[in-house]
Amino acid sequence: MAPAEQWDRWQAVFEEVGYIALAPGWPDDPDTVDEANEHPEVFAHKTVGQVADHFGDVISRLDKSRP
Repeated sequence: MAPAEQWDRWQAVFEEVGYIALAPGWPDDPDTVDEANEHPEVFAHKTVGQVADHFGDVISRLDKSRP
């Protein structure tokens, strides 16, 4: 299971009742669990600023025309 896949079941629950669910990973998240296991250092030393900037970027790309 890729790191972001852990949220797939929750996304389905919310989408079934009409919400649009996003589950972006953290900055530099590996694409697969195997990659994460091979390179665990990518999770280390993330700053609050890096994470906030990453999620700010995700939010800024959302479709602002949706209510």
